[in-house]
Amino acid sequence: MMRVLDVGCGDKTECRTIFPKEKITTLDVNPDLKPDIVADITQPLKIDEKFDTVFMSHVIEHIPRLSVVPTLRNISQVLNRQGKLYVITPSLEWAARQIIDNEDLHVSVLASIFGSQDDPWQFHQCGFTIMLLRQAIRMAGMQDMEAYQSSYTIEMESGPIKAQQNIVVGWKVFEDGEERES
Repeated sequence: MMRVLDVGCGDKTECRTIFPKEKITTLDVNPDLKPDIVADITQPLKIDEKFDTVFMSHVIEHIPRLSVVPTLRNISQVLNRQGKLYVITPSLEWAARQIIDNEDLHVSVLASIFGSQDDPWQFHQCGFTIMLLRQAIRMAGMQDMEAYQSSYTIEMESGPIKAQQNIVVGWKVFEDGEERES
């Protein structure tokens, strides 16, 4: 059984849908969500357990831009060697196309850029194209093994709206401190 860390677990449903048979440990900065671990991922994580997979869906955009790479390094500390990191974030490419192409801009486009802003945890502090997300993964010392876009639904008061998200899978090839070949 694979060990999965669900970072920014929210209501805990998305990760369980994708990894239904795996042992999932939840982590969130918000204690009201009752995660297994309450922690701020922008700080070094005090977690002894190592995980085969870390799942971060719509989390990294809430981190200050200059803290993204150090945060990804913090996350890689809890990954086993050969472990995978799934990072999913709203697509800036999709949002830019919507802004340029649509005269009647829907509020969901702005929410994908800035967050819903309906509570203190829902403000976006940075954004990513596929290339920027891949670059951040590499700068954090991992390899980017997959990168693609997929559709997702933003639930708005006016009803569901289709949007695009960027997905990059990072791969921890080396242990921390292990020598890398040039």
